Amino acid sequence: MTRGVKAPEHARRIGRRPGVDAGGNKLPEPVVTLVPAGNFPAMPPGLGKLGRESWERIWSIEWMLPAFDIAAVTRLCEMYEEREAMRATIAEEGWMVDGSKGQRRANPLIDRVYKIDHEVRLLECEFGYNEVRRVSKLDEMMRRQKEA
Repeated sequence: MTRGVKAPEHARRIGRRPGVDAGGNKLPEPVVTLVPAGNFPAMPPGLGKLGRESWERIWSIEWMLPAFDIAAVTRLCEMYEEREAMRATIAEEGWMVDGSKGQRRANPLIDRVYKIDHEVRLLECEFGYNEVRRVSKLDEMMRRQKEA
């Protein structure tokens, strides 16, 4: 037998399996517990229809942790509502408005909407709320192997 090669029986006895690492050592118990679906934290007052719908949709993601994520989720739902209100104002006033000296200029809310969009994208990525983050490369590879 060559050096470094272990008998299959030995590998089965100490190898990686649920609750045990590759060296045969017991793994620690998990610390984080996931919130069961439908058990949402209390909705902050003042959220409109869009904010309430977003609140429920975001908290339905099983890996969201109310103790850690509630402030960011509240901020995200408020940004959804602010963005919608700004877009309604832009639709009403138009893309061009009169400047302080009567000149035509781009509506300043347009720039604000783009800034909110950037912040929304950052939070959505942090929560794994987009397609890129939901499917890992390993999951994609396993799916392709099953299909083949």
